[in-house]
Amino acid sequence: MTAASPIETLNTQAYSWKASAEISALNQIESERLNEANLPLYTFGEATGLSMSRYIAALCIHRASELESQSIALMETLSSHTDALGVLAEVEAEAVAAVRIGSTYYVKDFDVTIDGKTQSWVDYLREDLGCDFTVMAYDSLPLPEYYDEGLVEGQRYVYLSEEQYAALIQTVESKMDALNSLSQDTMIDLQALLDKRDQCYTLLTNALGLCSDTALAIVKHL
Repeated sequence: MTAASPIETLNTQAYSWKASAEISALNQIESERLNEANLPLYTFGEATGLSMSRYIAALCIHRASELESQSIALMETLSSHTDALGVLAEVEAEAVAAVRIGSTYYVKDFDVTIDGKTQSWVDYLREDLGCDFTVMAYDSLPLPEYYDEGLVEGQRYVYLSEEQYAALIQTVESKMDALNSLSQDTMIDLQALLDKRDQCYTLLTNALGLCSDTALAIVKHL
């Protein structure tokens, strides 16, 4: 006969977790994780050596820590989206202000530094954001006779044909829309995680209160 696991032993103790208001509340918060057949046991010690309120407190601390880590990851994702949107907005502004000479558009080139990596916005959009567009070239303009057309000597420009220019505008606007949508979804997910985390902390407070009440009751009976 296989020995009972700690969780099975816990479930046969004098206290019934199904009837516990605290376990019921935790189960509502974690409905996708907890059920009668699978009450999680984490590495806080032997569950059978804990009172029910302390067991619940340990579960809450562990789960609140998990939710905190997930929330931080989403915040980092939001920050990344914000950085990308900032670059896209600057590219769009420079594209609108582009100088057109004949059938070629000259858009100012500039470097962006994201996560410690510095590169042209062309490379950032194509390599880091996965934008699919091409350019004729991007370098400092070498022809002095063009300077009086509004181009600046020594300034790097991205050289675009009419088709490439139109594709760039469309690509930037499409990517901004996609990132804004992702950011909104991420904000919703983040708020849901923070709500769950706060519920765990509230339940933890209640569980610690039960621990205190139990200790006081024991002292009174000594």
